[in-house]
Parts: sequence; structure tokens; C-alpha cells
Amino acid sequence: MQPAVSDSYPWTARCMRRCLSAIPLATEWPEFVEADWHRIKKAMVEPYAIFDGRNALSKDELSVIGLKCVGVGRGLV
Repeated sequence: MQPAVSDSYPWTARCMRRCLSAIPLATEWPEFVEADWHRIKKAMVEPYAIFDGRNALSKDELSVIGLKCVGVGRGLV
């Protein structure tokens, strides 16, 4: 039997951002939507892409700090 995610894995925005070139977002959880995306970008490598499967993020704010955000049904911003 596989343990529950909360029992074994620290699934946080902080652990998800280490040396990534793209981040898939498939939740509207506040810890991800309200994350410090400027700081996360500093830990990423190019092309600095975010695939927002919930269209929960502000595309304009992410664009200003240099993140490329693709929202489902919206395309590249």
C-alpha cells in the first residue's frame, strides 16, 4: 500500500522549483497561486515556463518578471 502524499512527501512550491525550466500547475491551492514567483524564477533555468492548467495565475504579473505562462485554452502570454 502506497503512503498518502502528506505522509511522505513535502509537496510544496519550494520543493517543486529546484532547477526547473518549466512548472506545471494543476491546482488552485493558495501556496502555489500566492507563491513568490520572482524568487521561484531565480531558481529556474530558461525558458522559465509555467503551464497553468487551472488558469489561476495572473499572466500579466508573471510576464513582468520574465516568466512565460501558458494557460489552458489561453495560449502563451
